[in-house]
Amino acid sequence: MALRGRAATPATVFLLVAFVLLLVSVLSVPITKTIALGSYNGVSFGVFGYCVQGTCSSIQLGYDPGSCPSLYQLLDLSKESSANLN
Repeated sequence: MALRGRAATPATVFLLVAFVLLLVSVLSVPITKTIALGSYNGVSFGVFGYCVQGTCSSIQLGYDPGSCPSLYQLLDLSKESSANLN
């Protein structure tokens, strides 16, 4: 007896993998401090915020990197350049 799959099995596996990857990215910094999407000089960045040496920003959608002055010092941007990015 052979194990037979249905036509929707590859799509179901693909959707499950996509859901797991989405869940990992959403549960990043500042919700959990162990998963960061990126980090630079002690600043960890996530989907909903960032943590600077263990102190995290509030959880919000579309966080403003300008709310933390040390981020501009870490990135070495002038105020004019950072104003153009915002």
